[in-house]
Amino acid sequence: MIAFIDLYRDQFGLTPICRTLGATECGFITSRGYLAAKTRPASDRAIRDTQLIEVIARIHQDYYLRLRGPEDLACDGPGRLADRR
Repeated sequence: MIAFIDLYRDQFGLTPICRTLGATECGFITSRGYLAAKTRPASDRAIRDTQLIEVIARIHQDYYLRLRGPEDLACDGPGRLADRR
């Protein structure tokens, strides 16, 4: 939800977005809650998840290279591999 607000904050403003999101099933977030979430440091779980994503992407890439070869490997961004056959 924070990423959604970040995306549209400049266009619509923080308070109207939070007011609209408060009326949905997705949950309720206030502008104060949004600002607190933005300044809160990353949790231990979030840090560990980031490290694991890097390890899993590297393992996947190594496996893919052994399976298909480097000529079939193209990268569409961090951790995303695309088959160009």
